[in-house]
Amino acid sequence: ILRIAVGWIALGAAVWVSAEPISSLSPSNYVNDFAGVLDAPTLASLNDLCQQVDQKAKAQIAVVTVKSLDGQDAVSYAVALYQKWGIGAKGATGKDRGVLILLATNDHKYWTTVGYGLEGILPDGKVGGFGRDMVPLLRSGDYAGAVTSITSRVATVIAQDAGVSLENAPPVAMARRQPTNNGGGGVAVFVVILIILIILSSLRGGGGLLGFLLGILLGGGGG
Repeated sequence: ILRIAVGWIALGAAVWVSAEPISSLSPSNYVNDFAGVLDAPTLASLNDLCQQVDQKAKAQIAVVTVKSLDGQDAVSYAVALYQKWGIGAKGATGKDRGVLILLATNDHKYWTTVGYGLEGILPDGKVGGFGRDMVPLLRSGDYAGAVTSITSRVATVIAQDAGVSLENAPPVAMARRQPTNNGGGGVAVFVVILIILIILSSLRGGGGLLGFLLGILLGGGGG
């Protein structure tokens, strides 16, 4: 079983919450929101998506949210739950084609467990990238968007590999990102410095230097 673990940072006072021991958890659908952070439309949409993956691609995606990991580390909790529920259990395909997406809201942890039958198309790097992309959504408290993001991307990979299409796939929410610096600031600073040098050259009567600088500015290459 391939296991990917990442935590996200959230600020706030620690609060006591009742733990969800694995022995007390039983699945009622593909998506089980024990933490109560997903709205009804999100649950319906993701359950439909996971059902299509199960029926068309013969693979199972289980999404689980809990408030607390019951004092366990995310690895042990996720693997134990994966095995207890028999996600992606060997069937007619003879392969362990399952994925467990676990989200512990109060512990600020998420964990994705991939069965060995899907490791070839969902390797460590790819699944890790899906997780990192949803971290900004988790930090902003958009749990529905975060869960939809990673579930949809995992489902898409499985469907493409199986050569099937998924209907009404939910859109992937993307968190707002700070604009990146495209280098325009550095160019502006260079131009300002160049102008200052030109002015100083003019005041000092440095015609040769002025011509040289103007040549660089205008692309002439000399003065």
